[in-house]
Amino acid sequence: MSSKVGSLGHPMAFWGNRSGRSDHVLWKGFFLAAMTYGMVFLGYAEAAQVEAQKKPQVTRTDIPTPLVDLAKRVLSPDETRVEVDLPATGIQVLKGKIRGYKATVFALRVRQGQQLNVTFESHSDSACFNVVDESDPSGAALFVGQNSDSRSTTIPIKSDGTYLLQPYIVRSVARRGRQVDYIFKVELR
Repeated sequence: MSSKVGSLGHPMAFWGNRSGRSDHVLWKGFFLAAMTYGMVFLGYAEAAQVEAQKKPQVTRTDIPTPLVDLAKRVLSPDETRVEVDLPATGIQVLKGKIRGYKATVFALRVRQGQQLNVTFESHSDSACFNVVDESDPSGAALFVGQNSDSRSTTIPIKSDGTYLLQPYIVRSVARRGRQVDYIFKVELR
């Protein structure tokens, strides 16, 4: 029983003869393709190894508590969080200034079943405010002042927690470092 062997003495060289190509050209093409594939594969493996080395190693001390993590996500580095104790009845007046992107964010403790009434006053049309539930992991605002025609809002409280009043100046004015005074009038019912 004999097998067909090409001129290079290898059984695979037989297929080169069927297509009209010489055994040498066929093996050279096969070898180059194998080398290219191997180099590409090694390149991907090296890139993956380099990327894995770039990622910082997380230790147990680096993991923040959930509330600290949420507060960091909601506040920018230019914002300062200040807790405010609201009276049981009546209006609390909170005054402040916004300088560029720097502002004080007021943290209000609220209880389920209450209503939060907020009125914002400023001489500048570029000053706005948002109301954010600090415990909401998405950081989505319950009220977005820039999208509203009104400078006041009433928000029903669905669960106990902390709501943030975030005053700000629209970006086009804030980047010029302008200063704006404002007043919040806040009431819980």
